[in-house]
Amino acid sequence: MRYLSAYRAMAAWMGPRARESGADGIFLRDPELRQEALRMLRTGRVYGAALCLFDREGILGTICAGHARKGLPVTPDTYFRVASVSKMVTAGIASALAFEKRLDLDMDVRSCLGIRAQAHPDSPISLRMLLSHTSSLRDTDLLEKAAQGMTLSEAEPRFAYTGAVPGSSFCYSNEGAALAGEVLETETGQDLDALLHRTYGPLGTYFPNRIKEGVLADAVRILPPRRAAYSGETMQNAAGNETGPDPQRHWGRAHGSLCLRVNDAAEIAGQLMLDARFQQMFQPSVPFGSRDPSITEGLGMFLVNTPAGLVCGHQGLAYGAAHGVFFSPETGRGFALLTSGCSLSRVHVLTDLNKAAISLLTEENRPWRK
Repeated sequence: MRYLSAYRAMAAWMGPRARESGADGIFLRDPELRQEALRMLRTGRVYGAALCLFDREGILGTICAGHARKGLPVTPDTYFRVASVSKMVTAGIASALAFEKRLDLDMDVRSCLGIRAQAHPDSPISLRMLLSHTSSLRDTDLLEKAAQGMTLSEAEPRFAYTGAVPGSSFCYSNEGAALAGEVLETETGQDLDALLHRTYGPLGTYFPNRIKEGVLADAVRILPPRRAAYSGETMQNAAGNETGPDPQRHWGRAHGSLCLRVNDAAEIAGQLMLDARFQQMFQPSVPFGSRDPSITEGLGMFLVNTPAGLVCGHQGLAYGAAHGVFFSPETGRGFALLTSGCSLSRVHVLTDLNKAAISLLTEENRPWRK
């Protein structure tokens, strides 16, 4: 995928200029690294961002810049809706349950969800397929309908399929990842937040209106007319915060609704990198092919081949914001980068901003690797 050069020019001309609003840890100890990170955020034209670096020992430092909402700076306590980074976190929940033998990743979920591949109705569809985008489900507008209250039963007749035999080919599917979350709720009898906190600790929520302390950032499209396409305040103040499993109404959450603070995202990524419960997520499934020749899909995780070696993680794009949480299993270093709006310029899948952050992570001459 290639964005037009006009987009890059307009983003450079109209985009905001990142201003540092706080830094700690390694960013205070290493001014060269702080300036390198701020240059990266300015080049990415962020409206607001939080960047956290970590290694096997824990969090090294966090730097914040720009706005969470108009007039409110980003801080380490700002929550972001992390979009498709949610898929990796959800896959980690499934992987941990499978490690504990509470769940079978290869279970046939057709009866649980009421779905059948139209061209191959007798072919099983597994939880592993949903999480690795090989279920043959393709995206429609159903997740928008889910956000408006459509139940899973109402959505079931409208799911669409590629025509391929389930398990035979790759087709990136937000709807498939969303359904994986409802398999988790149905099979465990716990809601997504309970499973999230059981797996990783009390970090984040799949339900924005459950955030009672702190600010949920907007997502701002930086090109004119610049506006908040996602209102954190509106979502945070939405009615209803009932807890408990509800597969019929929660089915549109697991793919992209997770809200995290930047240090939460780094903490979760550190667990994914080091904890044996998550090791099967690193098993290659299928390549992205022409969509991005550098990426192979693991279990809810991108396996990215870079000149410096393998980098694992996931990107999230929604409403003009881009996020990235990536780490190197070899070096044990990683980053979480969450934004409230930025340039979405990219070639293939990863944004230029995430590629720059991966470069900051992997290149030998970067100051934090000395």
